Amino acid sequence: DSLAAYSWNFGDSSFSHQQNARHRYSSTGSYYPSLLVTTAHGCTGSFSSSVPVTVVTSPAVSIKTTGNGCSPLTAVFNAVTSTPGASLMKWKWNFGNGDTSALQNPAAQTYTIPGDYTVTLTGTAGEGCNAVAQTIVTVYDSPVTDISGAAAICKGATVTLQASGAQKYKWWSSQVISCDTCAAIAVQPPANAQYILTGLTAYGCSSSDTMNIEVHQPFQLQYSRLFNICRGQNTALNVSGADSYKWSPSYGLSDINAARPEAKPDSSTEYTVTGSDRYGCFTDSGKVQVNVYGYPTVKAGEDKTVMLGTPVLLEATYSADVNEVRWSPNENFTRYDSNSVLVKPTINTEYTVKVKNSAGCSASDRVSVFVLCNQKNVFVPNLFSPNNDGVNDVFFPRGTGLLKIQTLRIFNRWGETVFEKKGFNANDTSSGWDGTYKGTRLTSDVFVYTLDLVCENNAVMSLRGNISLVQ
Repeated sequence: DSLAAYSWNFGDSSFSHQQNARHRYSSTGSYYPSLLVTTAHGCTGSFSSSVPVTVVTSPAVSIKTTGNGCSPLTAVFNAVTSTPGASLMKWKWNFGNGDTSALQNPAAQTYTIPGDYTVTLTGTAGEGCNAVAQTIVTVYDSPVTDISGAAAICKGATVTLQASGAQKYKWWSSQVISCDTCAAIAVQPPANAQYILTGLTAYGCSSSDTMNIEVHQPFQLQYSRLFNICRGQNTALNVSGADSYKWSPSYGLSDINAARPEAKPDSSTEYTVTGSDRYGCFTDSGKVQVNVYGYPTVKAGEDKTVMLGTPVLLEATYSADVNEVRWSPNENFTRYDSNSVLVKPTINTEYTVKVKNSAGCSASDRVSVFVLCNQKNVFVPNLFSPNNDGVNDVFFPRGTGLLKIQTLRIFNRWGETVFEKKGFNANDTSSGWDGTYKGTRLTSDVFVYTLDLVCENNAVMSLRGNISLVQ
């Protein structure tokens, strides 16, 4: 039979006559819906559900967050439910930065790029009911704070430091700053200084930059002011304290840009040296005097020939500028004056006299002394009278420049040796002959002597002669 009418009873005092009905329950609880069907001929039929429709409380969720901030931003999120009795079993986060989480209190999230990020939280109850919450996280752009300006200046100069990259600024330094909130400041530090700048945006985002300024200081040259040289010589000038140098005039200099140029002027010259630093900040200059002196003159005199043991005077003549005189060798000097020496050489000797002036310029000359040793060095008496009157009582050889008497022999007219003495000094009366033979005083007669001797220059001589003994 064709159906005529439908009557739904949803169990909450609500009804519907639609064949296919949709109903929204507004209160929680258990409901048993029923259906009454009436045909066109008045026949009826009914159906009652034995399984209730249970209506539970839908969850209510919200997002708790630390909020907006400057990049890079680290944000903390927490899921919050405020519906009593709603037992949430699952969480699903989408943070808008490509990360998700299934934790109620997920790990902190980082946002490096400025912009707006939509964060979505879905909470699912144990009965399968869902609730969704969203929030917007705004990441503000942090400034790129920058300081521009000269990083190195000369002492006394002013440099402008320019800030950029932010809306507001704050300066710090140990030096005086006339305006610590200006975008541009003029500074004149007396020594190396550091300047720190913090830049701020309208949202309070900040970043910092630092400028170190090197302040180049004046310098003072260090140099030797006076040099004395002899004509034709050279000397090394010296200067320090700067990075580069320039000498003037260039006359006689090996390099006008060197710190230690060689100077060889022909005449006395005053040089000016100017030093500069590598930054072009400062210069300093000084004067250097180079005095050029001539050489003194000296003559040692003519060569001399003397008998061995005879002193000889050597005299030098020299120019008026001489203030120092030295003779060499000095082993046989018996007197030493400013310009002369008394010498007594034992062998041929060459003497050198060297003179200097106040500048240390020197000159020298040589003189030779030739030493002779012959019979002129020896005196042998030809008569003696050993009568004990204290006059010429002993016969002995005399002389100068004699090192040793090797042998003295006395012979009578028949060739018999009446006296012999070896290895004694000349001029020694105790080593002579007293006119006796074997303890007996001899009578007046003529005797023959032989004499072998050594000079102080090791020359050997042999002499022979007669000696008269007179009583």
